[in-house]
Amino acid sequence: MGESQVRADSNPVVPPATVDASQQEERPGKRERILAAAARLFAANEYHRVLMDEIAERSGVGKGTLYRYFETKEDLFVAVLGYALDQTSERLRAGIEATADPVERLRAACVQALRFFRENDGLFHVLNHERALRCARGSQELEAKRKALRLFAEAMLREGRDRGVFSVDDPAFASTMLWGMVRAALRSAPPEEPLEPIAARIVELFTRGVLARREGEPPQKG
Repeated sequence: MGESQVRADSNPVVPPATVDASQQEERPGKRERILAAAARLFAANEYHRVLMDEIAERSGVGKGTLYRYFETKEDLFVAVLGYALDQTSERLRAGIEATADPVERLRAACVQALRFFRENDGLFHVLNHERALRCARGSQELEAKRKALRLFAEAMLREGRDRGVFSVDDPAFASTMLWGMVRAALRSAPPEEPLEPIAARIVELFTRGVLARREGEPPQKG
């Protein structure tokens, strides 16, 4: 592993998983089934139309079991948001381990984000749910997770800048723009389109821009 590479066990910007260990030991995968079923229902329906009975049925558990994990629908909704953010962080962390090259790290992170949300489109839509933007309960924890994702890309951009690869004055703003491009690609790309070329186009546009430059001319700082 290169000196500049982010270590998975020491990266301060990637949040740890929040799944309770005792729940994992009791019935592996049960909590995840509930979260996956809830994500699909929340993504397809207005919040008030989603019923706990239907979530229990879709996830294959009894109502008593569902309420043992989540006391209210609001608790479950917040848990779905947290799960989506945690899983995104895990995918991104795993995706960049194979390379220390800053540009390739950006590309790998984009591929992982695109792949995760294409495979889990319910989680993508829930993260962009109107209620998610004004969710009061658990907002501190959720905002910390969202911030960690922004810092993840920001750290890669700062590292690339320090190594002379990127010319970026505001890594925080650039990080926000990068994730915005990923979200836009997820919304607009045909579902059958391969992810690697999409990620390559995102990184090409993000790193090189659209302004024509003469040969040998340095890129504009941004």
